[in-house]
Amino acid sequence: MDNLEKYANLRKSVNNIPEIRKLLTSLQESTDSETSKLLSDQLKQELSRLPNETHPDVMDLHEPVILKTYNKFPEFPSPPHDFDDIAKKLNLIRSSHLGNFCGHKSYYFLGALAELEHALVRYALDNIRPKGFKYITVPDVLPPEIIQGCGMQTDGERNQVYKLESGLCLSGTSEMALAGFFHNKILEEDELPIKLTAASRCFRAETSGTHDEKGIYRVHQFTKVEMFSVCTETQSDALLEEFKNTEIEMFEKIGIHFKLLDMPPNELGAPAYRKYDIESWMPGRNFWGEISSCSNCTDYQAQRLNIKYRQRVGKLNLSIL
Repeated sequence: MDNLEKYANLRKSVNNIPEIRKLLTSLQESTDSETSKLLSDQLKQELSRLPNETHPDVMDLHEPVILKTYNKFPEFPSPPHDFDDIAKKLNLIRSSHLGNFCGHKSYYFLGALAELEHALVRYALDNIRPKGFKYITVPDVLPPEIIQGCGMQTDGERNQVYKLESGLCLSGTSEMALAGFFHNKILEEDELPIKLTAASRCFRAETSGTHDEKGIYRVHQFTKVEMFSVCTETQSDALLEEFKNTEIEMFEKIGIHFKLLDMPPNELGAPAYRKYDIESWMPGRNFWGEISSCSNCTDYQAQRLNIKYRQRVGKLNLSIL
């Protein structure tokens, strides 16, 4: 319990350990089966809110560590031209006057810009699939329990999930649907790791309206290519490095200036055990912006989605990246 409280404080997460201790004491003292069932359900709910453990290499970090910077700093006019202004003048984007039917932070890509988006998706898939990833398509609408099982909250005022009147939710990333594909499944150890990739539309209820994030930065809907793996607990560290190296290889070949970051505990969210972010220099915005990330979530999602594998000796175990 002390370790769990330490992890919650490191993550700057909600520290519900006192409530868990209280429920445990009440459960131990309860003599009524109905009360015990209620307390047990409450305890399970509180336990599900706890963050993952933290990799020892980043335990003492208080800010991201730059591991390496790639490609030369780009030479642009000073000040550099704004992408949105250029795209609008060339009639490649429409991102204004859309509030009456598709809301703030929406956009249309036109002509060459639409073709560029498609080409980037193809480029990513062409680099990922030869590395043993199976390409699948995924649904964009998911039940809230799958999204919550992946570590993203669907209730409360401060969340990024769009909820439909039916009670279903729009997916924030294909990671959720890929994890949901294995919900309640028992896999065999010999078939692990399973490596999947998907290209999908992602929906985020981003709330920031700062000047730095105007235009098509942190929008409500975007296209993303995902790498995902279900694996054993002994495979996940190596797979995280493989994911990271694949991302670096793709961005290096494009020629953009970017840096690799090892993220501190307060930037890991609830699911990640360790996470690498990649930030690119965005000259039109004059700042570094995140363009990719990869995480090892150990068994955080597997526990919540009931994903198991059968070891060769017959024992059931859990792990998911």
